[in-house]
Amino acid sequence: MEPALLRHGHKVEMLVDGGTVFDSMLRAIGEAKRTIWLESYIFESGATGTLFVEALAKQASKGLEVAVIVDAFGGMNLSRADEETMTGAGVQLRFYGRFKNVDMSRWLKRDHRKLLLIDGEVAYVGGINVSDDYASKASGGKGWHDVHAQIRGPVCISLARLFDETWQHVGGTPLAMPAPIPEASTGEWAMSLCSNHRGVRTKIRAHLVHALRTAQSEVLLASAYFVPDRQLVRAMEAAARRGVFVGLLVPGKSDLLSVQLAGEHIYERLLSAGVRIFTWRGSHMHVKAAVVDRR
Repeated sequence: MEPALLRHGHKVEMLVDGGTVFDSMLRAIGEAKRTIWLESYIFESGATGTLFVEALAKQASKGLEVAVIVDAFGGMNLSRADEETMTGAGVQLRFYGRFKNVDMSRWLKRDHRKLLLIDGEVAYVGGINVSDDYASKASGGKGWHDVHAQIRGPVCISLARLFDETWQHVGGTPLAMPAPIPEASTGEWAMSLCSNHRGVRTKIRAHLVHALRTAQSEVLLASAYFVPDRQLVRAMEAAARRGVFVGLLVPGKSDLLSVQLAGEHIYERLLSAGVRIFTWRGSHMHVKAAVVDRR
């Protein structure tokens, strides 16, 4: 399974916060012509959930292939009525990691991915779940701060294969892969860094450590749940000590207090090495992002 090499020819649009992200995703779902593949850690009933349930059901009733994967834990607040609305319209709905196995360690293996793929040509990836937590306070949500990216280009085939791998894992039949999108001479570079439970997840960390070790001027990190291992801590310290500006943005008040306290335990060590730590003072910050040398 990929990640493969960086590929050229992508159009990437950053989308900030739930209102903007949900509007764009729902518009893309409504404009889909063939397939809609959605994978979400959390998909819960509510004002936001209703918008997605209705949009997905409408397209499935038209004959489009609509495949949806929801983590069993993150989908506990998806009502039976919403499930039946989707499946009754023809949506193929699967749950990842249903709590049936007697081995409780397997319950900890969750599907935390958030991926929407439209016609194999437009992808949405990031940190935003289908939940009112991310809707604006003006519309009755909690207004959590997060980011998503809309991506067009060759990497979409990588994301399609990644979705299909999980789809088959949860009992779905193999999906027909979309036609590969050729690289273009212009546009952004991109690659998929997939995470699963067979060791590939370490590659995401490996890329981050490599970035810290090779950065020349600046590394900006945002982490909603900052509990780094020793290798990552050492890489951050080393970068700061050789003169790289290492800035860390964390929630001022996390939705998981235990995680926040665990992260705060090493703040003094990082500050002593020259790492700058900033706290987000708005509603909960759910962002996980990194920018290296503004590249």
